[in-house]
Amino acid sequence: MNATYRCLAPFLAASLLWGCYVPAETPIETVGPNETVRVVLTEAGMERLRERYARIVREIEGRLMSLDEDSVTIERRIGQLLLRGSQAQEVRERLIVARTEIERVQAPKFHWERTTLTATGLVVVAGYLFSQMLGATGGDPGDVDGPRTGAPIVVPR
Repeated sequence: MNATYRCLAPFLAASLLWGCYVPAETPIETVGPNETVRVVLTEAGMERLRERYARIVREIEGRLMSLDEDSVTIERRIGQLLLRGSQAQEVRERLIVARTEIERVQAPKFHWERTTLTATGLVVVAGYLFSQMLGATGGDPGDVDGPRTGAPIVVPR
């Protein structure tokens, strides 16, 4: 396979995965441990968390670690640690948020329509690229009925 087409394969796969899930508002009780969530904080919650943690924004995206009666623990990625001679490791922090400081919770939800449209577009693009790779350019648009009768046939020697 041509190098250009090999470079496009990850892009096409990422496009398909992008189309599959959209954030949907959900009750926090329905989210399981280690699932990805986006928590939208109230103004008061944002101010309180800014006193204790770095880089607090209104929307916190991470994994739900625990759910208690009055609080929620969310683990989020804050960076990457590079050490000489070893692989990069993620740096994560755990935030403890009071339930009263949460305005709403969103979790990824499978979206059929978006996924179908994205997959259809990717199949069309992949089909076009595949036909280009095989050299099927379509020929002359005037030859829709095939070769004309009585046309001379040239056989290369």
